[in-house]
Formats: sequence, C-alpha cells, structure tokens
Amino acid sequence: MKHVLGISIVLIMWILFAYLFQNTIPLPNEVFLNFVKIFGKQLFTPTLQSISLLFSGLFFSIIIGVHLGIYMGLSKRGNKLLDSVIYSIYPIPKSALLQVLIIIFTSMFWMKSTLIFIIVVFPVIITVKDAIRVIPKEVFYHAKSLSLNKKQMYKDLIIPAILPNLFTTLRISIGNSIAVLYLSETRGIGSGLGYFIDSSVVSNNLNMFTGIFVLSLIGYILFILIDLIEYKFCKWV
Repeated sequence: MKHVLGISIVLIMWILFAYLFQNTIPLPNEVFLNFVKIFGKQLFTPTLQSISLLFSGLFFSIIIGVHLGIYMGLSKRGNKLLDSVIYSIYPIPKSALLQVLIIIFTSMFWMKSTLIFIIVVFPVIITVKDAIRVIPKEVFYHAKSLSLNKKQMYKDLIIPAILPNLFTTLRISIGNSIAVLYLSETRGIGSGLGYFIDSSVVSNNLNMFTGIFVLSLIGYILFILIDLIEYKFCKWV
C-alpha cells in the first residue's frame, strides 16, 4: 500500500511539472508508451549493460567490504592497518577517480564496474566495522564461555549485529552508484543507459526521459529487493 501511495505522489508531481513545462517534460503515459515501443530495439542492450555494471560493482563491494569490515571490527591491528588506507582513498572526488581509471583500464566495463565498487565498498567496510565495535565486550565473553565455535559466533552474533546497518548503507549506496553509473557511461567509449540518455538530450527529448525512467526503475527494483531481503533476515528490526 505504501508503494502505491508513493508512486501516486510521484506521478501527480510528474504530471504537474509536465503541464508547467509542456514543451520540455513529457507526460508519464507518453514515456511509458515510448518505453514499450523502443525497449526491444533501442533500450534492451543499454539496460543490460547498466544492470551488469551495477550488479558486478555491488556484488564485489559487498563481498569484500563485509569481510574487511569484520576483520577490522574484530582486530585492533587490522583496524590500525586499514583505517589510514580507507581515510586516504575514500574522500577523493569520484570524478577524479574516473579519470584515473580510464587511464588504467583498457576495458570500459571493468573501469566503470571498479568505480561503482569504490563508491560502495568503503561505506560498507566502515558500517560493518562500526557495527561490530559497538557490540559490548561482555557479549563476546558470554559467547566464549558458552564455547561457541567460529561458525556459531558469526551466525548468532556478528551477522545479526551488522545486517540492519548494512542494509541501510546499501540503500544509500545504490543512489550514489546509479549517479556514478550515469557519469561513467558518458565518458570514454559511451555505452549503457547513461550514454543513451546523454545522446538523446538534443536529438530526442522523449527518449531521454524514457532512459531516465528506466534508470529510476532499476533503482526502485533494487530498493524493493533490499526491503524483501531485510524482512526475511532481520525480522527483529
């Protein structure tokens, strides 16, 4: 119900702006009909390229970020070793990193995927590390006194502690990832939805808004997916 209400508000706002800027912003039904018309011929390949980039960047950032965050949260030595690395690289402007990655990578796919990885992995590391460090030490003492093995420690203590904050971080990171995805797809050898939108700015205004609609739809589906996973694994929240 909340999603229906939210979408209705967005559509109403969209229609209002479309009537205010009649020669610039198309109506929702025009964008949807154009989406159905051009998806198979013009949008399918760019959409597949963008989804591949997003999922590859998100997948590796979650896998590596969670493991490094756990290591830093449980190990004072690991925290001291990696803290300076994270604090040095993370503040670098992503547009500057994009230029560096263009020079380093011959493959545009891995250049863009690596940029998304960098955007997401550091917040994941910091979130997981902080979630573990706020667990009271007494909890670990009790776990050891109960002779929990490493697998049980992770399953019953560490993973439940990091999951809620991890999902919140992923929600924030998805928005940043899609923004950076658009930026990266308009640089170098253009491809994906970002390039489709950028190349349609002058030639076809309706196609531009259709590309924006697809990017928004991908983000919306990812948010719903995270909500479903959180509901399944974090029922205590």
